[in-house]
Amino acid sequence: MTKIATNAAVLSAGNVSYKVNKVRVLKNTAKTSEAKTAAEQVLNISSIPDTYYTFVLNYTVTNKHKTTIALNGVQSVKTDTGQTMTTADQLSDSSAGNKIPANESATFVMNGYLYDYQSKPAKKLFINFGSLFDTHGKKISDSPNRKLVVKLD
Repeated sequence: MTKIATNAAVLSAGNVSYKVNKVRVLKNTAKTSEAKTAAEQVLNISSIPDTYYTFVLNYTVTNKHKTTIALNGVQSVKTDTGQTMTTADQLSDSSAGNKIPANESATFVMNGYLYDYQSKPAKKLFINFGSLFDTHGKKISDSPNRKLVVKLD
């Protein structure tokens, strides 16, 4: 089972915008212990059930600053069912540490473990992005004061 949401969520914060290109909810089945171990490592989970649900979210970050920015990645993702994911627990995000030159965009992918999705499906994700830095590690803007809201249905 794969659910694909078509809403185009956008969050503009100062000179940076975050745009969701596609989000999917996937039903996964680990057929071997190796597959299960790999999924646990990617999602930073100590133990995952044989059948589990994840979301895969492709998004683009656009830098409208006059200089290159360095991304601090996603700080957290919350669901409307009360689950909180971070990159230390249940979430992987490819944007952290990446740099985007002035007036350019880059696309990233985020994967998250949807705990208890089969019995209590999440309908929305609330994404909290991190602060932005220059290439020397100096903060140039705080995290956006709003969350990017993504519908899963």
